[in-house]
Formats: sequence, C-alpha cells, structure tokens
Amino acid sequence: RTVADFVADALVSAGVTHVFGGHGGAVVPLIEAIEAHPKLTWVYMRNEANASLAAHAAAKLNPGVVGCCLATSGPGATNLTTGLVCGKMDAVPMIAITGLKPSYKASLVDFQDIENDRLFAGVLDYSKRVVHPFQAPLLMRDALGFALSRRTCVHLAFPEDIQEHELDENHEVLLESAIHPLLSSPPSAASVQKAADFVLAQAKSRVLIAVGHLGVHAGPEITALAEMLNAPIVTRLDAKGVVDESHPLCIGVAGVHGSPGVAATRDMIESSDCIISIGVEDQMLGQFLVTGGVQNRDLLYVMPDTSTVTGQFNAGAVMIGTVADSVRMLTEELASRGADKAFIGEPEQATEQGYSFPVTLAWSRLRSGAWRNAANPSAER
Repeated sequence: RTVADFVADALVSAGVTHVFGGHGGAVVPLIEAIEAHPKLTWVYMRNEANASLAAHAAAKLNPGVVGCCLATSGPGATNLTTGLVCGKMDAVPMIAITGLKPSYKASLVDFQDIENDRLFAGVLDYSKRVVHPFQAPLLMRDALGFALSRRTCVHLAFPEDIQEHELDENHEVLLESAIHPLLSSPPSAASVQKAADFVLAQAKSRVLIAVGHLGVHAGPEITALAEMLNAPIVTRLDAKGVVDESHPLCIGVAGVHGSPGVAATRDMIESSDCIISIGVEDQMLGQFLVTGGVQNRDLLYVMPDTSTVTGQFNAGAVMIGTVADSVRMLTEELASRGADKAFIGEPEQATEQGYSFPVTLAWSRLRSGAWRNAANPSAER
C-alpha cells in the first residue's frame, strides 16, 4: 500500500465521496488510488477551474460533505485558484490536492515545476508540501481536521515519487486517528429558552430574518418561524432558493445582486430593530447590523457550529446546533408562549421619510398580517 492509497482512505474517513479534477503526469498514482477505491468517485473535468468550483458546490450544498479537487503540477494547480478562494470566503470545508514533480527534481527548473504550497499560502490558511512519505498520514490528518473544524479550504501538495512510496504497518495505523466529520446536534434546551426570551422581548419591534447559505435545507422551518413572527425574510445571494421566493414574506436578496428587489430589501433592513441571523457568515452581517461603525440592531445568532461565529458583534442570544432543528425548536417554544399573537399588533403610522418606498407602511402591513395572508404575493410587494 502506498501514500496514494492512504490519501484515498483518509478522504473517505472525512466524508469525501467525489473527487473532481484533471489528469496529469504528476498525479497519476493519486488518480489510480482514487479510481480503485470503492467509496470514491473520480469525476474528470475538462478544466481544473471547473473542478475546484464543483468541489466547492458539493460541500456547500451538502452539509457534512467535504469538497475535494485534484490537479497536476504547473497550470493544473494554478487553475484551481478561483474555486479554492470561493471555498475559503464561503466557509465550506474543502481540500485541494496537487501533484508536484519528483522531489529530487524540485527547484531544478524542470517542466511545470512550481511551488504549489507557496502559491496557495497567499490565499488559504493551510497550505503544505509533503517532503517525506512518513509526513503524509500526519499532514492529511491535520489538513482534514483544519478544513472541518474551521470550515475552510486547505491544500496539500504531493511530489510524484512520494505518492508511490510504500507505507509500513506502523504508518498505516495512523488512519485510525484521521479526523472525522463534525456532526451537528440539536441545540441545548437552555439556549432555545434563552433565544425564545430574546425574541419575545422584541414583540413591539421590527424583527427581520436574514438567511445565509449555512441555512440550506432549513427552508420550511425558517418559513414557519417567519409566519409566526410576521417577519420579512432577506437572503444572501448564495442562500437564494433556501426559502420559497414566491412566499409573501420573502423580500429578496440583500446586496448588489438583489435586483430588482435590492432597494426594498435594503430599506427593510435599515428600518429593522432586530435581526434573526440564520446561517449567515460574518462577512454579511455588517450590512445588516452596523451603521457608521456602530451596531444599532439586536442580534440572534443561529449557526450549525462555532467555526464561523464571531465576537465582532454583540449577540442577545446564540443557538448552536443543526440549523433546521434549532429553528424548529425555537418556533415550537415560541408557539407554546403565544408568540403568534404577540407579533400581530395595531398598524403603525407611515411617517418615516427618506426611503425608496414607505417603510412604516410596509411594516404596518406585516404587523397586521396582510403580507402573510396575501393571496397574490407579487401584488403585495
């Protein structure tokens, strides 16, 4: 059994099911090991850029799955860059594996000889080169653990001769210590109760629900919570489709890609008092919470784990656990306390100015239940 065989086993132990990539002389042993493994599917792509984007999408749309792409030395590796940066920016667990010329040819101006680890170190938090066969099991364990625990993209580069090196039994046993996927569990009962206390305290406020891509597969639960609270829903671009966009409470996408609803979405955000942030990463929260460098809205965090929770914002309550379970349990707790009545009140007076549409009138219709009960959602918008 070779280093390449071990790499294939380690990928499976971390939840990888498909490896996307391109062929090349510097990765032949790795591809052969991947194709021979009964639990891995090799997906040949015409271009390595597509491979990294496919691995990114696989991890993003399937919670618990680690995206994996593979490329040969030189231009094969450089073509991966865009998808790897996407993986880091979108906080999804990914691993990129690249091949290098044989180690005895390194830095001798051989064909397609570039230092892949240094190339990706500029954009990734973890990028290493394997320089000895006995390093391979330990570095694979570290890389996969880093990707899963920090929900980010990592990279390992393997010289061709090291891929073919045989491992003895002492190194084979290291597979038993390979990092396994982090499994989300439902939130604690205490955090659900605290979150419900926080939400009920906002009964006279304008509560808005913000959805990020980490809320994928929780659409029905998010919709049920929004209906109970009469709360408008805005989404990040990559969370588009998590919630049915024909629903009257789904306002649109926040950010420059939300056209034609971007103005209405922005105005609803700017006139809100409280944000329920569901699966939203740090980089999106600024436009929701902060004006002039000061946080001026209350926040409830709902996240699958702590890897992307930041101390940058003051949270009134935090729920950590499977997103769908968290939202469902919060809705049930609120229902038991009569929140469905608390969040429908008397219409407010439309007196605010300076927005592209009458904001207080919009919130007034939300408070009265008009949008929730709209027969024609598009007309209500």
